[in-house]
This record gives sequence, C-alpha cells and structure tokens, in this order.
Amino acid sequence: MAYVVDKMVPGKAGKERKVYIARWKQDGKTREKSFSKQKEAKDYARDMEARHEQAGQSSVASGPAKKASFEELATLYTAALEAGYDGRDPLEAQTLRTYRSYIAWHAQPQFAPYGDCRAITAGDMEELRETLTKKVVGGEKLSPRTIREVLRLSKAVLAFGVKHGYLEAVPGALVTLPPTRREKAANKAKKDEGVFTPAQVEALLQAADSLAADKNRQIARTWQLYRPLAYFLVWTGARISEARGFPRSGFDKAAGLIKIRQRAAEAGEIGVTKSAEGRRDIPLHPDLVAPLEAAMRLHKHDLVFASSAGTPRSYHNLYNRMLKPLVKRANALAAANKEGGVSVPMLGFHAIRHAYAARLIAAGANLKQLQVWMGHHDPAFTLKEYGHLFDDDGSAAAVMARMALPSQRGKSMAKGE
Repeated sequence: MAYVVDKMVPGKAGKERKVYIARWKQDGKTREKSFSKQKEAKDYARDMEARHEQAGQSSVASGPAKKASFEELATLYTAALEAGYDGRDPLEAQTLRTYRSYIAWHAQPQFAPYGDCRAITAGDMEELRETLTKKVVGGEKLSPRTIREVLRLSKAVLAFGVKHGYLEAVPGALVTLPPTRREKAANKAKKDEGVFTPAQVEALLQAADSLAADKNRQIARTWQLYRPLAYFLVWTGARISEARGFPRSGFDKAAGLIKIRQRAAEAGEIGVTKSAEGRRDIPLHPDLVAPLEAAMRLHKHDLVFASSAGTPRSYHNLYNRMLKPLVKRANALAAANKEGGVSVPMLGFHAIRHAYAARLIAAGANLKQLQVWMGHHDPAFTLKEYGHLFDDDGSAAAVMARMALPSQRGKSMAKGE
C-alpha cells in the first residue's frame, strides 16, 4: 500500500517549507521519496502501487491463499457489520440496507468481471470513481455524497479482505473522493483570501475595455454591461451581492456618492445589506461615472447590472462568464505585451474588494473612513483584516513626538526630538 504524508522541513533563509513524501512497501521495507508538490507525490505513490500490483498479477497464487470475488467479500463484510464488526455495535437494519444497496447497484457491476478480488487494481478503482461521476439515476447524476459513500464502502470491503487474508493490500487506496459541500466552500474561501495588486487591478480594467471592444460582436455586446460592473467593483469595493442588487437610485452623481442600501441574496431575492453598517455612502470616483451611465443606457430595469429579465444575475453566472474570461483576457494581453505585462491570478470577487481596501490605505484613508466605506460592523474587525497594511515607521521616538501637547510641539521640534 502506498500513501502520501506532508512534513515541514528547513528551507532557505531559515524559513520552513512543506514537502510531500510518497511512501510505499518494497521488499518488506518502507521506501519514500520527497516532492515539492502534493500532486506529484500522489502520482508517484499511485505509480509505485500499480507497479507492485502488476508484479503480483503474474502470480496471484503467490499471494494470500484465500480466494473470493468482490461480491463474496461484500457479503461477508456486511454480515460482519450486522453482527457487530471490529468491536463496534451492530448496524441498524436501515443502514445495512442502504450499504448493501450502494454496493449492489454501484460497486459490484464494476468488479463483476473478476472472480478473484486479488485481480482488482488501482486503475479499476479510478475507473469506478469516473463511472460514478458520470452515472445518471432517475434523470439525475449521483450526488457527491453518494459517490463518496460508494467509494468508501468499496475500500472498506477490500480492507476487510486484507484483514482476513484475501488480499495483501487495498488497491487504489490513494483514489481521491469528490469534495463535500463544506470542502467546496473552504476552497472557495481560500480563493477569496488573495488580494489583487494595483497593477493587476489595472490589468483587469484594461481587459474589460478590450473585451467590450472585441471584434466578436457577441462578446462585445455582452461586455457592454460586464465592463461597467468590473469598474463598479474596482472603484467601490462593494461586495458582489451588493453589486448584483445595486439600483439606479444608488448612483447619486450630484452628491458624488454611491449609495449602498440593499443586496441580492444568492437565490436572487433583494434584501437588506449584510449589517446596518452595510448601508453606506461611498465617494464616487470620477472613473466610475461614464461606465455607470453607459450601463444604465442599456436597459430600463431598476437594477443597474440586471439580467435581460430585470432580475439579479447569479453569482455563478458572473464568476464563470465574467470573472474567468476577464482574468483570461488580462493574461492574454500580458503575454502579447512585448515589454512584459502583468500576470493576473484566478482569485474570487472578494479579492477585488480586498484590493480596494489596500488601495484606500495606500492613498491615506484612515481607519474610520476604511470601516465606513467598506461597510464593516466594527472598527476592530477592519483593523484585524487590514491593520497590517497601515504604515508603521517603526520609530518609537517619532510616535512620542507626535503625541506632544500643543505647547510642547515647538520645543520638541527645536530640540530635534
């Protein structure tokens, strides 16, 4: 059986770095090899596992003496669960029925050609996963939860075979499971942790201009609305939900303000902002005026960035049809720039919001302004999120000098303190 572990090791300048170690059994000893990338380590471990499986295929008889098909192993495994396997309480009847159903309907067909479970390889487990992701039952694809459960049960059956002498190792132990909703949410949050640099923000706006002027009429027409939205996000730092629910009345050109009063929930309903502080006025940047006016001339709906039906555009629609093409075009322009362009990473919409906050701080905005314009409920939260971006000259003497009382400032300056 091969597997991968991660480990922190000393790196350059005394900083630790993470490495991924592929480990496998060979000639009765544990072997290992280090990699800088997890995927490379997994691929290598999977390859070593497959090699040993192939070596064992030429002489199946040299392995465990017992012989059983996957179906027979599954029957033994579920019977053990029913009786109370491995020191655990017996499973409830309904849970057992579900397990047996999953195995019979989804796993056994994959392994039916093999009369001996020792013939099952890591490739068969990979194929099972691919088959499950494409399988349609009752007009719908299997849910990630069902796929995970079928794969887990398949591995559990084979692990039972190892424990009772039918197999030497579980084939495909490294086959990954589909991500759960929680894992998907965590991955999305991880994407949103990044921040676009000012140069990358500028590259995104240039990409929006390029797409709106594209030779392909369909692309250009689509970006007549997406371009103003890109400018809106860059020059307001608004949340994507606030942009999706932004009404015409929020554009107060006379007062020089962008008024955030509502947002569009993920399902499309228009509602109140995330918090009371989310209802805020943001200074209108001159570069945003023309794009917003252009967007409002495109239709008569109340929502500035509405769909053709006047409803809020979905988050996933904007992410896939606006943000991804925007980043792709920015990188294409950078690659075509002979003087060298700016590469733009694929981050989430929140990275544009973070970039706005960073640019405000760099421009001299104070903590109170930052809190109000970002719509945070508490200055402490703003400080926690962005405090590290404020200037710190590191001089205690300079801080003490700025703390001098009015009558003392002249004296301090005269003394050069």
